[in-house]
Amino acid sequence: MAAFLGREDLCEQWIERFERKAAQAKELVAPVVGEDTCMVLRLSGKEFHAYCNRGIGELLYGELGLRPAYPYPGVIYNEPIALEEVQRLNPQRLLLVICPDAATRLHWLSLQHSEGWRSLKAVHTGHIFLLLSDPWFEYSAVALDRMMDEAVLMFTGICPSPEQDKVHGCHTAYPL
Repeated sequence: MAAFLGREDLCEQWIERFERKAAQAKELVAPVVGEDTCMVLRLSGKEFHAYCNRGIGELLYGELGLRPAYPYPGVIYNEPIALEEVQRLNPQRLLLVICPDAATRLHWLSLQHSEGWRSLKAVHTGHIFLLLSDPWFEYSAVALDRMMDEAVLMFTGICPSPEQDKVHGCHTAYPL
């Protein structure tokens, strides 16, 4: 697209900035997360799905180098999974996508009181993060950039920019 628009220079600058930012994000996240396993779960109705789309896979398991808890051989998956299987995998970091319909929301609220849910390592340590479909379900350069900012903030508490520091109230920003 950049070639078509005659903007290869801007494209190269953006890619170089993204690569620097990704390397810095990995340096910030790696010591915090360490060898912890990470899993993305999608809740729809009363069913969990082990979930990974192209953007999530590239960012979490590629750029940031996180260890996946779910042993699916592909990069993209949306596989039904029982809570008992999640308990067996017992990820230390859990990212959740809660579908916004009323039935799913009610199930999510009741699930949080269940012994099975509360037995998860990620629940005990408070390493559960809710993901919104925007930007996590999109695959674009802008979405990946935003996902990286959110991932750094979720895992470290470090804001990606001074502007967000004022909005989210986190403790510091990382420079680009």
